[in-house]
Amino acid sequence: MLYCPKCETIYDDGEEVCPPCGIELVSRLSRRESLDELEEDYARDLFADEGDVMRYCGRCLREFTRTSTHCGDCGGVGLAELPRAAFLTAMARSQVEPFLFREQPTAPETELVRVLEAPTPGQAAFAAATLEGMGVDVFIGDDLIEADPMAEGIGIFVPADEVEACSMIIPDDLADWFDDEDDEIDAARDTRSPYDRKLALAESHRAIGRRGRAMMLAAEAIELAPDEPRAFDLLGQLAAEEGDHRRAVECFEEAVRRSPDPVTCMSMWRFIVHSLADAEGRPAFKGPAADRALEALVAFSDRHSRMMGAWLLRLELQSVRDAKTAAAATVARIRQVNRWLLDLEGPARATVERWKL
Repeated sequence: MLYCPKCETIYDDGEEVCPPCGIELVSRLSRRESLDELEEDYARDLFADEGDVMRYCGRCLREFTRTSTHCGDCGGVGLAELPRAAFLTAMARSQVEPFLFREQPTAPETELVRVLEAPTPGQAAFAAATLEGMGVDVFIGDDLIEADPMAEGIGIFVPADEVEACSMIIPDDLADWFDDEDDEIDAARDTRSPYDRKLALAESHRAIGRRGRAMMLAAEAIELAPDEPRAFDLLGQLAAEEGDHRRAVECFEEAVRRSPDPVTCMSMWRFIVHSLADAEGRPAFKGPAADRALEALVAFSDRHSRMMGAWLLRLELQSVRDAKTAAAATVARIRQVNRWLLDLEGPARATVERWKL
């Protein structure tokens, strides 16, 4: 068994490098006699002060210490913060519903006017931030607003009564905002593969709400490198954001098949969660899809010993299936890392009290 000295993820023998961290694996962690000892020290540091701020990944709900800034497992996503007690309370609730059910966006009720067109997602975000900084309500053209969301140019829209204010802010020569020469220099220096560039552009469109365009770019990336998992993972996330959980599961499953370590990849976590959704995006813990999800979850949580979201979901599924013996083992594992979670109101506490575990 090998370990990553940075994130401390466990790997099977034969692996050499931790993919998220890019660091060579070691046979044991320095100054640690066992993984259990490591987890106890980690838990003591992580949950010692519940009034302190907790850093966590909003996509996988993995906990991080205060020195961390990004989640490598989720592609470098910036971490969010909550007071420690609030984070613990959120973790104690169902681990499925926050991922599955999303309110779909609706088009603004006010009349909108297109005041300019940005060539790229980054420039659209810059223009929007500039106008918002001057007190203007801004809407970036997305699938709901644009007549043609697949168009190359990205429309910037404002309410009709704010058009005059915009005319005083937006320069006559948009080159003052959008420097094409600098963009050409950056493009010439870009050493990424066509696949990576296409995928990064898809992520940029997703970030500003243009999911239709992002899906098209992700599909083009798959054509460039059909054996790469990341574009399938992105397509799955986009499908989930659209409320199409069946399509999301298919995409995540394709990403898992193409991953060098399918048991530990975050596509597996997303596959598990979205396999537990019904047609309306509500949790559904029974049926063949849920059986597959539980089987995958057991292997996944065993390899992600600190990812309490996975362990809590594992306990929730075992409780629904009346698997008392398996649930007792899961409770013991959670107590090793974070005994406070089982004292908070939620499915885990209900299971512990029901079976007196």
